[in-house]
Amino acid sequence: MLKNEAKTRSVMFKESLRINMQTMTAAEMNEKLRRFDEQENARIRNALEEHDLKSARKINQLKEKHQQAMNELDEMQNEKRKQLLEKERNTMQEHEKKYLSMREQWQADLAPRKLMLESRFQEEMEEQERFYGIPLSGSIASTPILAARIH
Repeated sequence: MLKNEAKTRSVMFKESLRINMQTMTAAEMNEKLRRFDEQENARIRNALEEHDLKSARKINQLKEKHQQAMNELDEMQNEKRKQLLEKERNTMQEHEKKYLSMREQWQADLAPRKLMLESRFQEEMEEQERFYGIPLSGSIASTPILAARIH
């Protein structure tokens, strides 16, 4: 765009010289054109440098903005991770407490259940002794495997 603008300005300057300075020699006209072209090239160069600086500043600003956004997202992710770990830790503690409670209850119920089962077993043995008319408790207790389980 700047080059097109420079060409247009150059054409307009040449036309202006041709109209206004009809008494000039070709050497003078060429000298003025050369100086105008130098000034125009310098103007274009300065405009391009200024544009490059603005672009570089804008890029740096965007990079800083994006870096800040990334840092903020990292911070948010770390906070979420901490919250998740805390929740998991609390859940594990609750499960551990529940397990320990159930285990204690099971152990507390173990002795009464054993007594109840032994009582039922004894009742069934007595019932079978009455039914068959033979004492079974002596013969069963004498077998080593069952004797260990009974006591």
